[in-house]
Amino acid sequence: MISRTKISALMFSLVLLFTVNGCSTGWPHRYDTLAPRLSARGQGKVIVVSRDQRPHIMDGTKRPQHVGMVRGMYGDPWEVLTASGKPFGQDLSSAVCNAMLGRGYDCLPLISAHSDIKSEIDYLVSKYSPIRILYFTIGQWENDIYTKTILDYDLLMDVWSGRGRAMASVRVRGQDELPVTSFFNPAQNASIAAPQALERYLQLLLNNDKATAALNIVRDIDELGAKY
Repeated sequence: MISRTKISALMFSLVLLFTVNGCSTGWPHRYDTLAPRLSARGQGKVIVVSRDQRPHIMDGTKRPQHVGMVRGMYGDPWEVLTASGKPFGQDLSSAVCNAMLGRGYDCLPLISAHSDIKSEIDYLVSKYSPIRILYFTIGQWENDIYTKTILDYDLLMDVWSGRGRAMASVRVRGQDELPVTSFFNPAQNASIAAPQALERYLQLLLNNDKATAALNIVRDIDELGAKY
């Protein structure tokens, strides 16, 4: 007969094993396959650009694929990266394009290649002749994973017309404790909860009233109207 003490010790060992294994593997986050719900519908080409302005990316201390840190039992940190192996900004653009494609638009996901936003918008208008440009500025996206996951985020979306005029600007930012889906492995939990959080935040941006109005304008009206 196995005593309760031995059973408790065995359970503790298993939990420790799962936790350490989760930390050592990093449990990468899959963002590029997300498909946020989009209210607007339309036709024509939309360019989605993401500009990563996170401080640790700008100063070169972290890779563009970085999405957070997971800490082991003794607080030792392990870096968490995107599952795609691509920059987080590219994954974000891809997720938004997944939403656009499902609502009738053609969509091209890009990451920013210019230091000046307006110059980049003018370049994209000239090269691709899109009906809209969705320009995302990533001010922060950092998952701090230990026994729970704390997510700091700051996402700004600007909508530009096919003529290079600003149409709408929407921002979400804050610090959230993510819901728990796995009590045994916080790193695995974060790999599920963090992408779900990004999908929610993107839906808030994309379905904002101003953004929906801008995206719902059809090409012929946009070309004939003098407003945009």
